[in-house]
Amino acid sequence: MEAFKLKLAIEDLLEKHAAGRYAVISPRRKSEAVGIFDCPQVQVFYSSGDIDKSKSSINSPYHHNCSFDIYIRAAAKVKVNTKILEDPAATDAQRAEALAAGDNASVAVDKKTDEMIDVIFDIIMRPEHRNLGMDYNTDRWIPNWKKTNPESMGAIVMESATITLTAQCVEEVSGETGIPAAAGVETEIDA
Repeated sequence: MEAFKLKLAIEDLLEKHAAGRYAVISPRRKSEAVGIFDCPQVQVFYSSGDIDKSKSSINSPYHHNCSFDIYIRAAAKVKVNTKILEDPAATDAQRAEALAAGDNASVAVDKKTDEMIDVIFDIIMRPEHRNLGMDYNTDRWIPNWKKTNPESMGAIVMESATITLTAQCVEEVSGETGIPAAAGVETEIDA
């Protein structure tokens, strides 16, 4: 389907303009050595589509309104002065101050997520990217985005955001006849 080619083009566009600010995650790309703590991760999913009957031919081509979710994940590590926490001579005020310093990870990860929303919005909505890397105008639009609250998991704080991207493409039917699969699938399980 053309919508799946469009998804790959969006991944390529985001990868081309990453400039080290984020890593695009996809089965077509090797995992980056840089971890999520150093570089937020971006992943594109085709989430839904509908065929507009009023703009389509009964026998093809079909006008496809597509929705993609651009998923952003960012993380930070809590940095707490454990020497103060482990020091029997430390006062309660010193311990409280050391623990309060760990809350800065939530602020840091939220700032990273906000920056990524800004960057991705800017890349997608630039006038020169209205075709999203395809050879036709995709009529792309970002109608909304949403964030989760930072979540602590031990010494790690994570946050995610989803940017909804809508676009249009034309689907053609191929008329291809499928070939039946070979009878059965053989598997072996070692006991």
